Amino acid sequence: MHIVGILKSLFTSDEEAWKIAYTYKDKKIMRTQLSEQISQPQLLNPNDILPNTFLIKPRCEASGKDIHIISQIPEYYTAENFLLESQEQFDTMFTCDGIAINGKIQYFFTHEYIGNILDIKTTFINIVRTNSHYNNPLFIQRLKTETQKVLDSLGTEKIHPFHAEFFYNSTTDEVSFCEIGKRFGGGNIPCLSNVHFKLIS
Repeated sequence: MHIVGILKSLFTSDEEAWKIAYTYKDKKIMRTQLSEQISQPQLLNPNDILPNTFLIKPRCEASGKDIHIISQIPEYYTAENFLLESQEQFDTMFTCDGIAINGKIQYFFTHEYIGNILDIKTTFINIVRTNSHYNNPLFIQRLKTETQKVLDSLGTEKIHPFHAEFFYNSTTDEVSFCEIGKRFGGGNIPCLSNVHFKLIS
């Protein structure tokens, strides 16, 4: 997506497109830009005293493929390719997908992972379902409002798809931001498209 942003800046009148593209691609830039505006995990400096356990994940690749809970910095760590962050206490994670038009959310859908998504590293099970809070419109609106705050802080293009993820701690009723991408979410979207439209072989 960041390559598309660069090309758009070079070949269209939208000279700032590359900045938005990188902000949604590079999680370190994302965390830094949202710092002190949005509740989120804390970026950790590898040269500081670190917590007993913390997370390492890729800066610009899919977190789910290479996120790990660690107690010391691994040899493969480089600041250019990975970031370190604090570990959130949460029961579940909500995903928020939709389209923002002229900066405001016009379409909004939300789902949830069953249990703690980090457990997949040991159980190898990942179940996603429609958000169980759809009978509570205030909670759904709360997620939408938090998503809009992130979009406002990071900036958007005229037509802007998004896939955001939020941690939720049911004991404290706290919602905290995980990350967002400039795309629709769902690893099986190509498969669904193929089944429905017969477009992908």
